[in-house]
Amino acid sequence: MDAHAAAVGEAWLGAGRDAHNLALIVVGTGIGAGLIINGELYRGKDGLAGEFGHTCVQMDGPLCGCGRYGCVEALASGSAIAAEAQAAIHRGVNTSLLSLDSNVGLTATDVLAAARQGDSCALSIIQKAGRASGIATTNLIHLLSPERVVLSGGVALNGADILLPLVQAGVEHELGYWARRTPRQIVVSQLGDAGGLLGMAKRVFELV
Repeated sequence: MDAHAAAVGEAWLGAGRDAHNLALIVVGTGIGAGLIINGELYRGKDGLAGEFGHTCVQMDGPLCGCGRYGCVEALASGSAIAAEAQAAIHRGVNTSLLSLDSNVGLTATDVLAAARQGDSCALSIIQKAGRASGIATTNLIHLLSPERVVLSGGVALNGADILLPLVQAGVEHELGYWARRTPRQIVVSQLGDAGGLLGMAKRVFELV
């Protein structure tokens, strides 16, 4: 999995250096995660660990591509953000996103740009995605207690100025008192798209 390789790379040379317990969350077209536990990549049974995108955060939420409802991927991924914006336009919401070429199709990047310009519809969509990500990240922290959570992927990196504070605030609001006793950080990837390549390189070095 790409997220597994990116987690290894980030733990080796990026924002996860010196963290023995790390969760890397990739927010792009979909959402996934790579987990470093006690300094080692955790793969789980058949290498399927890290399906973070299919953590349910809203039981009556939108349908996900996996066939279930309310997954964080269906609420906070790039695809979900773009779909929510398109749905708002179809409902007749007054938004600057209307000016974009409908033949090209809206993207999460468009919504983030409109949010930066103060568009209320775009801001509402991004805030909703941020809240969902914050709830899911809190669940992950409660379960695994990583000392550091690293956000990566196209949406997280392009929207770090808006999304990172939303996720941090969401975790701060939702985190249980017992989890607050352990210092932890939520940061943005330092390696970006290179994280996965570096992670795979490190695995090769270990095999030589």
